[in-house]
Amino acid sequence: MRPVTKLLPLALFLAGPLTLHAQENLPPANNLPDIPEEGGAEETPSEPQLELRSLRYGGSGCPVGSINTSTGAELANGRLSIHWDEFMVELGPDTPLAGARKNCVISFDLAVPEGYQYALSEYKYRGFAALDSGVSSDVSISSYFEGGKSFPYSFRWTGPQESDFVINDFIGIDKKIWSPCGLKRAFNTNIALRLISNKKQNPDAKGLLLLDFTEPLAFRFELRRCSLS
Repeated sequence: MRPVTKLLPLALFLAGPLTLHAQENLPPANNLPDIPEEGGAEETPSEPQLELRSLRYGGSGCPVGSINTSTGAELANGRLSIHWDEFMVELGPDTPLAGARKNCVISFDLAVPEGYQYALSEYKYRGFAALDSGVSSDVSISSYFEGGKSFPYSFRWTGPQESDFVINDFIGIDKKIWSPCGLKRAFNTNIALRLISNKKQNPDAKGLLLLDFTEPLAFRFELRRCSLS
C-alpha cells in the first residue's frame, strides 16, 4: 500500500438516518453492435470485465441528484468514475455544528463474470482544505461488502494551511476484501468528512474541507478466478 498521506485511526460519522437513492439509469457508454469482418482471423476471446448494473447513494454529504455515473456499461480494466456536484463541510463561529461533519455511502451493484470474484484495489480522490490555526480535518474512508468486514482508513491535516490534496491509495494484497464466489453482494464505500476545532486555542477559527467536484472519484477493481477448493 502506498497512500499519499499518513494513515490514522478511523472514525466514521453518520449524520442521521441513511436513505440510499437509486441513480437514474443512463444509456450505456457504447451500445453499438460489433460488425464482424469477413474472411478475417478468428477473434481472440476478450478479457472478463465487471459491469455496473446500478448505483445507490445516501447521506448528509450527497443529497438526491448530486451523484451520477453511467450504468449498464462494462468497467474497462476495472475502472469506474463517480461524478458529484458538491461534498463540503465548514466550521466557524457562525456555522451550524452539523455543517462540520458529513458523510456519503455509495452502494455499487456490479455484475461479475461467472467463476470470478472482485475486490477494490485502488481509489483516488481530490480535494481542498483551508484550515485556521487550531482546526484539523479528517477524511475517513471505509469499503465493505454487504454484511461483511471492512478495512477503514483515515487521512488528517492540521491548520494553519490552505492547499489542494490528493488521496491515491493502492490497497495491499493483505487488505483486499474479495466478493464471495457465487453470491450477490452490494459493494459499499462510506466517505466521511469532519472538521474539529480547538476553541481554547482559537475560538474564532474557521475551516473548509471539500472533495473536488470538477474531478471524479476514481475506483479500480481487480478480478480473479474463484478457487476450486
